[in-house]
Amino acid sequence: MKRGTKCFAVTAVFTALVTSYLNLDRFFCGGDVPAKSDAVIVLAGGRYTVGRVAEGLRLVGAGFSTNLIVSGVEFDPNNANYVPAAASQLAGQSVLVDGKSRITRGSSLLARQLAVERQWPRIIVVTSEFHWRRTRALFEYDLPPGVEIRVCTVPDIDFRRWWANPYNSRILRSELLFFTTFYLFHTPYGAIGLGLLAIAIFIWRKARRVRGPN
Repeated sequence: MKRGTKCFAVTAVFTALVTSYLNLDRFFCGGDVPAKSDAVIVLAGGRYTVGRVAEGLRLVGAGFSTNLIVSGVEFDPNNANYVPAAASQLAGQSVLVDGKSRITRGSSLLARQLAVERQWPRIIVVTSEFHWRRTRALFEYDLPPGVEIRVCTVPDIDFRRWWANPYNSRILRSELLFFTTFYLFHTPYGAIGLGLLAIAIFIWRKARRVRGPN
C-alpha cells in the first residue's frame, strides 16, 4: 500500500472514530413511543428515581396500563440507597414494589418472571433517556420470545458538549462499556465480530508476507 493511501486510510478511520465518540449521546439517548400495555415497570436509578416514578405514574394515569411496578433497592426503606421522595410519590397508589434488585439485570429477570406467570404480551419500562439502549438490550435478552417491550424515557440530563462535563462523560463511557461487553459476551454478534477481526488480521498478515516490507 502506498504511503499516501495509508495516510488517507488512517485519517479516515481516525475521523470516523472521533466523530462516533463525540456523538455517543445521540446513539445512547432515546426512547420509545408508549402503547397500551399490560404493565409499566419503573426502574430505580439513584438521583433519577423520582423523575422516573413521575413518568411511570403519568403513563398509568394516561391509561397505558393499570399495573404499576417499581424495581430497585431505592424502594427498600432498609437500604442505604432508599429514596424517601420516590416512596412518597407512590403513597395511595396500587403498586407492586420490588426493593431487592440492585442492578438493571435484576429488574429484567423480575419482568421475565412476571410476564411468564401473568402471560403479559406487552410491557412498558421507564428509565432515563441515557439508559435507553442498555435497558432495551437487557430486557429483550431476558424476556420470553413474543413479549413486546417499549422503553419510555425521561430526559433528565443535558448532554450537549458532554465531553466537557466529567460527570456526563462518565455516564456515557459506562453505557459504552456495558454495551460493548454485553454484545461481546451475551450475543452471537460478539463471536461474529471477533471472527471477522481474526480473519481480517490473518489476511492482512498474509498479504504483508507476500509483498514484503515497503
